[in-house]
Amino acid sequence: KTGWGEMSTTERSKVLNKIADAIEEHVEMLAVAESWENGKPVRETLNADIPLVIDHFRYFAAAARAEEGTSTEIDQDLVADVARRLPDVTFAFVGPPQCDLSRLEACPNIVLLGGKPHGMLPHYIREFDIGIVPYRLADYTSNVYPTKLNEYLAMGIPVVATDLVEIQRFNHDHGQIVSIAKDAEAFADAIRRTLNAPAPELVDRRVEVARSNSWRARIDRMTA
Repeated sequence: KTGWGEMSTTERSKVLNKIADAIEEHVEMLAVAESWENGKPVRETLNADIPLVIDHFRYFAAAARAEEGTSTEIDQDLVADVARRLPDVTFAFVGPPQCDLSRLEACPNIVLLGGKPHGMLPHYIREFDIGIVPYRLADYTSNVYPTKLNEYLAMGIPVVATDLVEIQRFNHDHGQIVSIAKDAEAFADAIRRTLNAPAPELVDRRVEVARSNSWRARIDRMTA
C-alpha cells in the first residue's frame, strides 16, 4: 500500500473526497452517534457539526488538487471551439506548459504567454476583460476548486466557467456571481454578453466575495 507521504496530490484528493462521500452516505447515523457521545441535540449535529466535517474534507481535497494545477484540467477542445466562435476576441493563457498544447497553438487568437512569477500574475489579470475557468468535466475535476476563481474576483473582473460542482456550490453560497456555461456555444455567448454589457457596479461585490472566500477566511470559519 502507498503511504500518504508517497501519494500524488491527485491520489490524496481522491482519498479525502472518498472520506467525505462516506460521511455523507452515513450522515444520520454519525449524527446520532455524536449526540450519544457529547449530549448535543441530534438536529445540531445533523445540520451543523457533520456538514462542517464534510466541508473540511472537501476543502482540503480541493486544496490538494489546486496545488497540482496541471494544464490537463483545461478543456482544450472547448477553448479552441470558443476561440473560433469569437475571432475578434484574444484569449491569453499564463502558465507553464505541462502537456501538448497544439490545439490551442493552432488558434490565431489564442496567446500562450508561458510561466510567469506568481507575483506578476495580478499585473496580467488586471488587463483581462474576463477571467475564464474552462476546466474539463471529469471525475478528477468533480471536486476541484479552481484557485483562479478567487484571483479573478479579487481583481474585480467577471468570470465565465464550465459547470464544475465547486462552481455550482460557489454560486449557491455567493449568488450567481459566476457565469456557468455547459458547452462551447453557451461559453462563447456568456463571454460576448459580458463584453457587450460590462457591469462596473459589480466590481466591489466580486472583490468582497473573493475576500470572504480566501483560504484564510475559510479556515477561520472552520476553526471558529
